Amino acid sequence: MVIIPIMFYISTKLRKNIRRSWQQVRIQQSRVNSHLNESIQGVRITQSFSQEDNNTEYFHGVNEETFQSWNVATRKSAMFRPFVEMSNAFGTIILVAYGSYLIINDPAVTLGVFISFTFFIGMFWEPISRLGQMYNQLLMAMSASERIFEFLDEQPNVKEKENAIELDDIKGHIVFDQVQFSYDEDRIALHEISLEMKPGQTVALVGHTGSGKSTIANLINRFYDPTKGAVKIDGVDLRDVKLDGLRQNISVVLQDTFIFSGTIMENIRFGRPDASDEEVIEAAKVVGADDLFKD
Repeated sequence: MVIIPIMFYISTKLRKNIRRSWQQVRIQQSRVNSHLNESIQGVRITQSFSQEDNNTEYFHGVNEETFQSWNVATRKSAMFRPFVEMSNAFGTIILVAYGSYLIINDPAVTLGVFISFTFFIGMFWEPISRLGQMYNQLLMAMSASERIFEFLDEQPNVKEKENAIELDDIKGHIVFDQVQFSYDEDRIALHEISLEMKPGQTVALVGHTGSGKSTIANLINRFYDPTKGAVKIDGVDLRDVKLDGLRQNISVVLQDTFIFSGTIMENIRFGRPDASDEEVIEAAKVVGADDLFKD
């Protein structure tokens, strides 16, 4: 029992160190996965600029950092059980030393009592040793679960009001009323923009990169909320409407195309899963892609 406080003190210090090490492992692994994802998706760009060697060198650096973090975490984890066993050894030494002293100086303590206590200490430390092994695995799982809960606890930037209204029969009258938007305090993307788009009107936004064209489109879809002012459709502030109803009434052609696994017809039907084959073919004709469905 004398050794237990020492064991708990050492294990507590070591536990915090081990947990931080496994957290670092998960961070490094996420960097490797992120780099692999970017490298695979951007392989054509990498080849276009002849950056294969630089990309490979960067990956080796990131991978080496991950390898080193695994080494550090594994070494620290491997130290946990020896510390528990060392505590057991110190307890046994104390038992043997003090028990031998009592056998010599105290007639009430017999050899049988001493042997019994040596069995007791083994029975006492065996569950503690097994718990130490399980706790070491638990620390690894906790570091991984923390990364998962970071995503689960993430709050959306755009929140829907509890009493949000449903937009029905949208005419398409869009108004930007003194809209200001900034991604951060030091960088304002839109400076008090006032703009009106009437139903049936075609509006083209022309400007240099970073002038706010995509930001205006994102505000209409309410991927962001304006910092100041209001964006309205048919006279209703977008912050007062339901997001699903709003986005179901807006068609978007993205700058960067993305093809899901499946057929071309399934990809065209992605925005409206209940669309008929005739409607899908008609949509393809509008954009000049109906040749894809010809035999």
